Amino acid sequence: MRNKRQLWPILCGTLATLAINATAQPAADSEGLLNFKAALENHPAPYETQIKTLLEGDKAFLQSGGLIVLTGAKVRTFGTNGAAEMIALAPHCIFDSGGRMVSSTGFLQVQSADGKFLLEGEGFTLGQTNALLILSNRVHTVVRFAPGTVTQP
Repeated sequence: MRNKRQLWPILCGTLATLAINATAQPAADSEGLLNFKAALENHPAPYETQIKTLLEGDKAFLQSGGLIVLTGAKVRTFGTNGAAEMIALAPHCIFDSGGRMVSSTGFLQVQSADGKFLLEGEGFTLGQTNALLILSNRVHTVVRFAPGTVTQP
């Protein structure tokens, strides 16, 4: 296992190569980095200072090739006013900082901020450059309509 002194220069070097804002704090126990955050995407002008997509992780483990293994991962999306739109939760995933992809063979749950949409399944890939989510196995979707709303196929 690497100690904090060994991990910190690797983290700085890895994050310097990313074209995103990313911060993490050294773990107290050299088992990884705590409270990982990376702004994956900002809104286009005139809202370019507003984060559109934020990746977070309870713990981050740096790997070779720009890969970062995250536990307790969350991907959040926000509107131009900063209001939450969606949150995706994964117990374990891999962030490819070079390819700007988040993926896992494990569980993923995505929910809209208003609670009207829920999607979950196993095995996913989220591509940031084209905002494409592929969920491959045991997919389950719930869409809740407001009472009195009539829907047509």
